[in-house]
Amino acid sequence: MKKFCVTFDVDLTDYLSGNNSDEMDECFDTIKEKLSEYPEVKTTWFIRIDKQIESIYGTGDYIFTRHREKLRWLTDNGHELGWHYHGYKLEGGSWVQNVDEDEIAIELEKYAGVAIGYNLRISRMGWGFHTGKTLKRIYSLGFETDSSAIPRPVYSWEKNIRDWSITPNSPYYPGENDYRTEMGKKIGILEVPINTAYLKLDTDTENVKRYINVGYKHKHFKKAIETLSHLPLIVSVTHPYELVVNEISHPLLSFDISEFGLNLQFLLESQFAFITMSNINNENFN
Repeated sequence: MKKFCVTFDVDLTDYLSGNNSDEMDECFDTIKEKLSEYPEVKTTWFIRIDKQIESIYGTGDYIFTRHREKLRWLTDNGHELGWHYHGYKLEGGSWVQNVDEDEIAIELEKYAGVAIGYNLRISRMGWGFHTGKTLKRIYSLGFETDSSAIPRPVYSWEKNIRDWSITPNSPYYPGENDYRTEMGKKIGILEVPINTAYLKLDTDTENVKRYINVGYKHKHFKKAIETLSHLPLIVSVTHPYELVVNEISHPLLSFDISEFGLNLQFLLESQFAFITMSNINNENFN
């Protein structure tokens, strides 16, 4: 049976408006109600613990302390939690992406202990950013699975820095010489890419590969899944705010919890079984 892994990134940021917002306050109950309608759907939530969260909210594990009961509901009902680290730095009074691998490696070491204290063993880097050094550091700190790769070309209009253009669209053990492939001696951690598919919109000037998102409008989601029908495992990523009403419109995102339900129903009717990220270690998807 084909497998599907629904993942959420809890960033406390609405990337469309650029505003900080507590998605767990604003979106969780709506998503919880829909998940309760589909008990066979198990999801993985990557929760931020990092320097920026500590700077803004006082502690790096703010989400865990502020939303303890919500996160407990997830784990009590078969869902899974992982660590979501964002490498931010202040520049000219604004938070921007940090791409200094040495600085990031030091921060990973600092906050990994907090994440492990919450029994987290799976990780995802913000913006899909990794280097060989940061991936090795994650592995050395005790994490068994990482899900940061976004296999697609590097587009000229992208603001975030990353390059997974040569990465496979299925789980693999990264090579020490190039973490984006499985060639040569392996690092040891399992990398589980967020799956991508060509999904062209009317406004596109080229055929664009986009990551799979259960928050897409149903017609787009269905089309994307059908193009990946050859894969035994599909991994999606969604930000909670993408499933509730938003004043900003988007050509792909539905901002409608009912569309999320339609997408889940379509997957069930298509004979997908839902698994959490840590279960992927025990499966052969290559």
